[in-house]
Amino acid sequence: MDDYANYKTIRQIAAEIGVSKQAVQKKISKEPLAETLKDLSTTINGAIYVDIVGIELIKSAFLKRQLKEVADNSSPTTVVEPPTTNNHLSAGVVGITADYINSLKEQIANLQTDKAILQEQLKEAKEYNKTQIADIQEKLEVEREHARQQAEKFADLSEKLAELTRNSQVLLKQEQDKSAFLLPEQVARNEKRSFWQFWKK
Repeated sequence: MDDYANYKTIRQIAAEIGVSKQAVQKKISKEPLAETLKDLSTTINGAIYVDIVGIELIKSAFLKRQLKEVADNSSPTTVVEPPTTNNHLSAGVVGITADYINSLKEQIANLQTDKAILQEQLKEAKEYNKTQIADIQEKLEVEREHARQQAEKFADLSEKLAELTRNSQVLLKQEQDKSAFLLPEQVARNEKRSFWQFWKK
């Protein structure tokens, strides 16, 4: 709750204004407070907590109602005085001026601007992530194509090696078949010739 130190519950706000909790709940359930307080309040364990900006907006709403009631009950020549402490309004509420209300409106506008900026930054981050993912997928596709080409080259070399092996075996068998038909003297002569040819090299 340290993050919500400046927040107050509906019951606490009602006590400061001097009205019932139900009166505050009824007031904030209607526009313009209903929409405005969505970004200025949070719910914790079923209780609504309102931040300092929202608190002042609620108080100013009740202050306006009190001033209107006084004005409606006064004659045209009667000077309308702000409610006194007898109506249990806090001194802070009584002291809210038009400039302060305008300041609150400006703060709300700034918050809405910040929200719009954050949404735009989030959109840009999503677009950036999409681009990064697309680049990674493209690189993976290039790597897969390279691996496929290497595999094809390896398969081609393996096939050529197998063919050379088969050809060598055929030639070796042919030589063996020729030797089988030679007389022992011819075999010895060929072996001797091969031996001297080896050393001449």
